[in-house]
Amino acid sequence: MTDHPLPTPAPTNSQVVPHNREAEESVLGSIIVNPEAYFDVAQFLRSDDFYIHRNRWIWETFTRLHENRVPVDFITVTDELAQMGVLEEIGGPSYLTELINNVPTSLHAEAYGRIVEETSIRRKMLTAANEIAKFAYQQDSTIDSVMDEAEKAVFGVSERR
Repeated sequence: MTDHPLPTPAPTNSQVVPHNREAEESVLGSIIVNPEAYFDVAQFLRSDDFYIHRNRWIWETFTRLHENRVPVDFITVTDELAQMGVLEEIGGPSYLTELINNVPTSLHAEAYGRIVEETSIRRKMLTAANEIAKFAYQQDSTIDSVMDEAEKAVFGVSERR
């Protein structure tokens, strides 16, 4: 028996952070085209589920407009993003137009949202796995405290489901 640790496989170049740009853009475009779709998707999707920051800001805009009882459409979203000072940073009105033009169909907004949610959960799983590894390396911690922290990290991901 050897005292050498097993090698940890290094990530390959093909391993990228889980996300789906097309699904993120399609769910946002669907809601601008069909604002009623927001109600179905908002039941399970959160702003931090979006990997791409400009898409996250757009989702936050939808949420803010909804909370203020303002209809969601191209004009109101554009105006709200401008008031937040991020309109140009997201790509301006042309990015919102691109979202509208590229959405395959607004009827599948929930399916697009589920893809966004799934990739978000995968990212959270990776974060939890990294935290667990960090805890496991802490030689000054008791194994019970390491196990407790590992369980908390996993629970934090699983409670979302």
